[in-house]
Amino acid sequence: MQAILAWGSNNHYQLAICNQDDQSIPHITAPFDRTHVCNIASIGGGGAHTFIQFVDGSVYLCGWNKDGQTAGSTIFNDVIVPTPVLGISQVKRIACGWTHTLVCTIEGVVFTWGSNTFGQLGTDKIVAYTNKPILLDPSAFNEEAISSIACGMRHSGCVSITGRVYSWGSGNKGQLGREGNHAIPGVLGVEILKDTHIIDLYMGNGHSLLLSENRKIFVCGDNSYGQCGLECALDKPYILKPVKLENVDAVVKIDCGWQHSLLLTEKGEVYSWGRCDYGQLGREVISGKIKEGKGTTDIKRVGLSCKIVDIKCGAQHSIVLSENSQVYVWGWNEHGMCGNGKEENVHRPVLVNIKDKVVRIGCGNGTSFAVIECVL
Repeated sequence: MQAILAWGSNNHYQLAICNQDDQSIPHITAPFDRTHVCNIASIGGGGAHTFIQFVDGSVYLCGWNKDGQTAGSTIFNDVIVPTPVLGISQVKRIACGWTHTLVCTIEGVVFTWGSNTFGQLGTDKIVAYTNKPILLDPSAFNEEAISSIACGMRHSGCVSITGRVYSWGSGNKGQLGREGNHAIPGVLGVEILKDTHIIDLYMGNGHSLLLSENRKIFVCGDNSYGQCGLECALDKPYILKPVKLENVDAVVKIDCGWQHSLLLTEKGEVYSWGRCDYGQLGREVISGKIKEGKGTTDIKRVGLSCKIVDIKCGAQHSIVLSENSQVYVWGWNEHGMCGNGKEENVHRPVLVNIKDKVVRIGCGNGTSFAVIECVL
């Protein structure tokens, strides 16, 4: 049997524990109609809303709903208990931005809802926000099926089964891989990536990471804290078109927070770069020359003695899962999201005290999650 442990920020009921108190140690979520069903496929969240995806393709959401981002029945009212998203079945992937949500189904179509202030919903329908899932026109993706999706703070993207990347929303820092803001999906890196097959995509506050089929990383967007891993002039910190990171090989997973980035290698090693002033890199930063020592372009290994099998980023914190089912967290800890019972920032990985076997991890902006196997 599976259950969910949650901790961190909880001002909008995003921890699904039926109160609004922050939690600095893991708490089991309150019962809801799917809690005792096994096979949770993924869990995570956005600014202050949370998703729970099951293997059968159903999705439940709770938390902040001011722009309809949880698809709750009443916009502006927080959703206290995880509630199913109606009208969509067989969800393959889900992603959350600050106040918007994106899903793609096993059929390869994309639905989106929540805030559209920056065009992050990718629809030509003029809406400021909506709690009703909008099906994006497949012609926007050249009729290609979509296999992966991503949300940044106010931008969105997806990857087709042919390895082509599309992006839309806020693009003032180059995070769309094409100039300017765009309310309609368009190809990211038309010329630069035309011969590159991309398999995954992650987005932060203002930057984007792309993983290719041959396990290389491409980056674009805001590099003010070194989060793109590239040296550039301090007065010109934006990477407007995708650039391949050199000397980075055998990458199996990537993720990024608002201004920091992580990668996981096939050896189970974790590397970090970008903003570091909250401890979000989980390691010593010697060459923190960016933003008065608040960031670095150096891609260095995080000191973990065990093999890591999964990585996740919140806004300014990171969580990883080891092969022996241990969870380590580091970074911003103002709301207790590091799970160590304290609220001081954590600059090195700390082991979270979880006695049951952990099979999944997840992050929201200021939240952490673990899916456990247990006897209830």
